Amino acid sequence: MSLSQNETINFSTHNYSAFEKIYSYPLYAVNKIALMLPL
Repeated sequence: MSLSQNETINFSTHNYSAFEKIYSYPLYAVNKIALMLPL
């Protein structure tokens, strides 16, 4: 699969399950945006 290499690079520190992979991307994006917003 072509995504295997990218996933290996992005999640090299942990072997994520499929469920974790699906939710890791949006959660990472939300956290990144939240850090940029003044609270």
